Amino acid sequence: MNLIQLKGIFKRNVKLRIRNKLQVTFEIYQKVIIVAVLIAYNFLFVSEKFSPEIYNAEILDGKYKSIDLFINPDNEQTRQLGKLIQTHFYFLKIEYFNNSNDMIRFYESRNGSSIEFIKETFGLEFLNFPNNYKFYHKYDPLLFSQNKIQLFTNGNECRNESLLYNLCGGNKLLYNGFAYLQYVLDKSINQLNESNSTYPKIMVQNMPKDSYVKEQTIYDGIKSYYFTLIYVYSLTSFVINVVAEKEKKNKEHLKLMGLSESIFWISWILTYLIQFTVFNFFLAILLYGIQFFKSFSMTLAFYAIIECYSIVSIVFGCWMSTYFQKSKTAGSAVASLYTFMSLFYLVVFLPRIFNVDLPLWIQWLISFIFPCAFSLAIDQTLFIQANYGSYFSADLFANPARPNSLSILSCLLMLIADGIIYFLLTIYFDNVIQGEYGRAKSPIFFLKPSFWFNQKRIEDKTKLTEVNVRQQDCEPVNDEFKNKIALKIKNLVKKFKNEKGIEYNAIDDLDLTVYSGQITAILGHNGAGKTTLFNILTGLIKPDSGSASFYDYNVFSDSDLLHIRKMSGVCLQQDVLYDLLDCYEHLELYAYLKNVPRKQIKDKIEEILNKVGLTDCTKSRALQLSGGQKRKLGIAIALIGDPKILILDEPTSGMDPNSRRDIWSLLQSLRQDRIILLSTHFMDEADILADRKAVISKGKLKCVGSSLYLKNRFGLGYHLKLIGSHNFDHEPSPISSLVRKHVPNAELEQISGKEVSYTLPIDSVERFQSLFKDIELNSGPVGIENVAISMTTLEEVFLKLADEVQDAQQEIDIKSLNSDQKTSVKTKTKNLSNFRLNFLKWIPINFYGILKLRYLMALRNKMTLIYRFITPLLAIIISILLPKFISSINDLNPDKIPKVNLAINEYATEKNPFLIVNKSNVDYLVQNLIVNNQLNPQPIKFTEFETNISSTTHAGLIYQKSLDDLILYYNDSAVFSVPYLMNTFSNLNSRLNGLSLINASLTSWPQVKSEDVSFFDPSSFTTLIILGISLIFPLVSFAAEIVQDRELRCKSQLRLNGCGFWNYWVPTLIAFLIQSSFLPIILFFFIYAIPPLNIPGFMTGGAVFSIFLATIIYIPCSLLVIMSMSFMFSKKETALSVLTTIVSLLFTIPYLVTNLSQLKSINLSNTLHLVFTIIDPIYGFVGTYSRIAQVYNYQKSLDIISNKEFTGVPFELYFEFELFRIPLSLMFGILNIFLYGFLIYVIETKKQGVGLFDRWLKKNTLKQNVDKIQTEDLDVSKERSRVSESRTEDSPLVLDEVRKEFGTNFSASKVMKKNNHKRNEKKTAVRNLSIGFRHGEIFGLLGTNGAGKTTTINMICAELKPDAGSIKIKNQPFDLKNLELFCQNIAVCPQHNPFWEELTLIDHLQIYGSLKKIPDEEIMSLSYKFMEMLGITEHGDKKVKKLSGGTKRKLAYAITLFGNPEITLLDEPSTGLDPQSKRRFWNVISETLISANKSAILTTHSMEEAEALCQRIGIMVNGELKCLGSSQYLKEKFGSGYILETKCNQFKKQEFDQKILSIFQGQAVCSENFSNYQVFTVPNDHVKSLANIFGELEEAKSLGLIFEYSFSQCTLEQVFIKFAKE
Repeated sequence: MNLIQLKGIFKRNVKLRIRNKLQVTFEIYQKVIIVAVLIAYNFLFVSEKFSPEIYNAEILDGKYKSIDLFINPDNEQTRQLGKLIQTHFYFLKIEYFNNSNDMIRFYESRNGSSIEFIKETFGLEFLNFPNNYKFYHKYDPLLFSQNKIQLFTNGNECRNESLLYNLCGGNKLLYNGFAYLQYVLDKSINQLNESNSTYPKIMVQNMPKDSYVKEQTIYDGIKSYYFTLIYVYSLTSFVINVVAEKEKKNKEHLKLMGLSESIFWISWILTYLIQFTVFNFFLAILLYGIQFFKSFSMTLAFYAIIECYSIVSIVFGCWMSTYFQKSKTAGSAVASLYTFMSLFYLVVFLPRIFNVDLPLWIQWLISFIFPCAFSLAIDQTLFIQANYGSYFSADLFANPARPNSLSILSCLLMLIADGIIYFLLTIYFDNVIQGEYGRAKSPIFFLKPSFWFNQKRIEDKTKLTEVNVRQQDCEPVNDEFKNKIALKIKNLVKKFKNEKGIEYNAIDDLDLTVYSGQITAILGHNGAGKTTLFNILTGLIKPDSGSASFYDYNVFSDSDLLHIRKMSGVCLQQDVLYDLLDCYEHLELYAYLKNVPRKQIKDKIEEILNKVGLTDCTKSRALQLSGGQKRKLGIAIALIGDPKILILDEPTSGMDPNSRRDIWSLLQSLRQDRIILLSTHFMDEADILADRKAVISKGKLKCVGSSLYLKNRFGLGYHLKLIGSHNFDHEPSPISSLVRKHVPNAELEQISGKEVSYTLPIDSVERFQSLFKDIELNSGPVGIENVAISMTTLEEVFLKLADEVQDAQQEIDIKSLNSDQKTSVKTKTKNLSNFRLNFLKWIPINFYGILKLRYLMALRNKMTLIYRFITPLLAIIISILLPKFISSINDLNPDKIPKVNLAINEYATEKNPFLIVNKSNVDYLVQNLIVNNQLNPQPIKFTEFETNISSTTHAGLIYQKSLDDLILYYNDSAVFSVPYLMNTFSNLNSRLNGLSLINASLTSWPQVKSEDVSFFDPSSFTTLIILGISLIFPLVSFAAEIVQDRELRCKSQLRLNGCGFWNYWVPTLIAFLIQSSFLPIILFFFIYAIPPLNIPGFMTGGAVFSIFLATIIYIPCSLLVIMSMSFMFSKKETALSVLTTIVSLLFTIPYLVTNLSQLKSINLSNTLHLVFTIIDPIYGFVGTYSRIAQVYNYQKSLDIISNKEFTGVPFELYFEFELFRIPLSLMFGILNIFLYGFLIYVIETKKQGVGLFDRWLKKNTLKQNVDKIQTEDLDVSKERSRVSESRTEDSPLVLDEVRKEFGTNFSASKVMKKNNHKRNEKKTAVRNLSIGFRHGEIFGLLGTNGAGKTTTINMICAELKPDAGSIKIKNQPFDLKNLELFCQNIAVCPQHNPFWEELTLIDHLQIYGSLKKIPDEEIMSLSYKFMEMLGITEHGDKKVKKLSGGTKRKLAYAITLFGNPEITLLDEPSTGLDPQSKRRFWNVISETLISANKSAILTTHSMEEAEALCQRIGIMVNGELKCLGSSQYLKEKFGSGYILETKCNQFKKQEFDQKILSIFQGQAVCSENFSNYQVFTVPNDHVKSLANIFGELEEAKSLGLIFEYSFSQCTLEQVFIKFAKE
């Protein structure tokens, strides 16, 4: 194990955990709440203690009881016996039947509906008259359960002061009249056989009982369940963090940089295990301190249990994380799964409430669910404490103290077994399931020898041989590189499947050789295969065939890949950073992974930060960095550890030109003895930086070579750019004639403003000098002010290779689609002619758009369907069936009704013998019993005294002082003890009188279904707790969807498209209510339409109406509560995991407290219910259901107690205020609807920067801008004056002295505190910006990262509120209070992509289009028109997550076209597009805006894009506008003469320098130098003759001093760099 790597990763984990304050806060909050509830339970529900009890003897008497007796068969003998019985039983009513079947049918026909059925009804069947008979007793689970005889019960709870004393244990058969009936029957039989016989008077006496502590069965069970909830959110956060590492590519990036898989898992396990262990320790101390556990040994046992549980929980989390690729899904799924698994404890707990013994094998089985094993262990511990106090021994630890249960040791062993199983499953699925990245192994990988034995690495025999590239356009390398082959790719193939399942080659038979000491650029259009190639080379994915090796290490060998990664540095295309770590900590982490010596880490980090230009951001967290700074940090990470292999995927994307050049210089300095592979969409970057370029198209290698080779092979020649004295609307004939006079084959290339460009063939180069001379002589007459000449650019080569001509033929004519295309659009729109369904056209179209959005979000996302509908539906079914199933376990099988043979004593054992008091006057009795009785074999003990007789030592006792004085001592924990004793005495008496022995037995009547009349109904309690989880938990996913809208910034884009507060929330809540109603409708169908599933408490008319009211009130109420809670979160995965836990606590705690407290006091329970309903509407939903069910139980109990027939519940009883206060519950629900609806409105408006009353007060809260800029550019000053003097009639959008300030960033604030600076120091992001954006112009707003561009755009969009100044749209003041003004006139193409991943491209167009309130037909037709215009029609039915970055940018622009806006804000619209796509996109923008005379503001880092599209350009630096004007104007004003760009021959460097010196008389200054690429600045006054300079440069080229050159006026990029450096 690499301990250095483990230290680094562990250190990272700890910092991430500590800094994720929201996650940690909720973990602590959840633990504190659970522990507080457990402590409250411990003090509120104290175990009931009973003192020792001694009972007096009672005369066996029941003559005044009203009892029915059914006798069969019906004959003279039985009727004679019946008359004898009635002489001793005054209120006994006897009916006779011919046979047992008739008797049973009559019994069943009464079915419990008659009041008479309330009376006890016994049956008597004579099998052999009169001494062989069988009694029938009403079915009672206390006597018969699960088709078994219940011989024992807990007699300790049968106490004299208890109201239920007569009904529990052995007392039931004594006090319900059965024992007296048996006595009278035996006495009557005795008289029938011998009329003169006597029968003694019998007394009964319960055996004495010791002191006893009553187990709190329900409360201890709830405690056992609640202990499992302690780690529900911690486990969820663990899974979220681990899966987030995969989702954000952090895990794979760590592995790319050398991290081993085992270190990754161990680090996370250690991080949470230490946290859990510390918490467990203090929890154990706390619980011991408050006497929750009364002995230290029991506390130690608890600590062992919970510590073992903690470890298994973490391992379980590891296992679960292997199945998920999205942390959002993982968080919600694991939280729900864990909660569901915890509920399996009810399978053991509930049967105990129903007095059912659950088979032991089922308990072993569910112990494989680790929360159940944990709950059972805690349950056993609490049982031991309740029964043995502080006594705790090894025997109690190893053996089950509770009958029919698992011991603590068994539970611990099951937890360990669970942990081992989960660990093995983690290893297996982590290797088999790899998701998007990683190499999935075979499902039977563990059976292969390679898994168990390390195989020797076979060296690649071709390591010094160049791959034979089967490609004509491949430039051979110099001999010096022949021995520097570092990477060989041969016949590489990688296949993927598209969304239709069709297979295609992303990499198609690719051959390539890369050399050490060179920078190799991989170029290609979007989707060409560049990133796929890099993913293969870094081991992220595995190819289908082919080979690739670095040096002699095979990329496709797992063991070799580890060596490759140890010497590699990788910068992936996306920023793989940790938001909560600063730059230094990032590099420190990777330094540990690269095993950089500890003493050198600090110096190495500082050196690299300085190289990439992040010295000032050392302590800035990644979250605070700009896009360009994040790319720099990614490059710095790749450089840590001095790697031999550098793989950089678009390393400079998002950087401003100045920063890009700094990175170029850095990479040039690192090229020696390294492999540097990079991809880029910047052709100038590849041209200047890379020694060799490999162009890939559709996975195939098109060509490889240097820039010079590619330009000579595919170039178009030279480019002549002429700057005129005025703007050109069409081809200038005089200029064209002049050019073609010298170069007849010259072709017009482009006209832009004052600029006109021509392409000059390379074979006409000898005529160029005469052309320049002619231009110099005739520049005035033809209107030429300046000239520039350059050779073919690499971008032109790229475009040619990409078959631009062929693509151009497929390009849509934006101005007018041809008839075939129009027909195509009409055909498509005809099928979908209406956006709204015909029967829903009454819904406003903008509301319908949001409704459709919510519908599609629910329908398209499989996890949403499972979370909202399928899983809750299953839980609802379980909630109804589980209690019925558990209670049905007690049901008797009619074919297997058990029978108790009262002639065989099953109670007497060696430990509990049958006791007979042997006194002298009963010696004969004892002798007769021993010699003649037929009860043997059974242990019998004789004693002379009845002292020290207790229920724990003896099964029964016959004590007789004389023949007429008999006392039966019975043990009420033995259910049938009295009938056994009675039958024993009867047989003894029969033997003494010479009569036949009585063979008596007892069985049950067939079970007659009747409802439990106890006030606390375990069935409804269980049903409602599961039902509550089913109905409430899906609401969390709705809140998560709202959070996702904000996280993806879709909410912001909806708002900017005209979706205001009511437009967003009303249809959203309606859609959510419709979806939420699905489950109650299904529930009502189950319980009302399917008779076997009927819940009695919900079947009465009042109950139905009350449930209906509660449902329609509390569904919206609960939804609004959770919606308001969603504002606490900014990330969906956090919302899902945290809200799941919060909702769990908000529901279960009040539900359990209110329901269990009714066992103590009904009034207390009702009061708590109302309090929780007010402060916790989440509980109010099912809490009100519970009150409704209790009305039924209350009325039925009342009728039974009053000895009335139960006929139902009066309707008005449900609406009495004093009883269960259901009306108050409903009223509070309505009140909360208005309260939380208003709260959402307040929060929403506050988040938009508008105060609650601002919309009505119309107050101007902007401060006056007192800051004055003293010195600024003249053009900027003129623009400021134009704005201030209101000369902006031609400007639809005006910014007047706009200012925005921010507080200092995190790192800066820490520094200030250290230096005791003022804490209120602010940074000016935008300083006094005054611009009037003219009608019909595209304005380019340029600037470095952090210059204030995005802040300006956000203020225009009302995302930010200006601190000073004003914004006007069409001369009307605009602020956050009148957003409608913005929506009507401005459209926004944001820098981010505001899309929902599960929706298709066409869905987005239709939804965003509907917000503009345009007709249905137009929405459909325009959607298809825009798709065809942008060339994305083929992607219309693709989900957004399947679209490329370029297609997403086109979609973002298409959204802006709806509503025909006056102004369009374009924030870096072409980011991520390859050069070919970019140019086509520019054409679309130009045609849709310029030709339509619309205005736009464009921000970009591409100077080429700014020049191509913008009429005016402004450059911002540190929040200030530094210059303003057209591209040409800025170049002329701020450019420093001419720019000469050259690629020289480094072997003739001295001659080259001398040549440049002579051409420009020593006035050419080298401004940039990248290896052989050099840029010189030449003052205007030293350029006398362009013809002479061109001649000199061509001469230098012919002498081999220069390979390529470009001589032109200063570029816009040079102007930008000049300002950036300032």
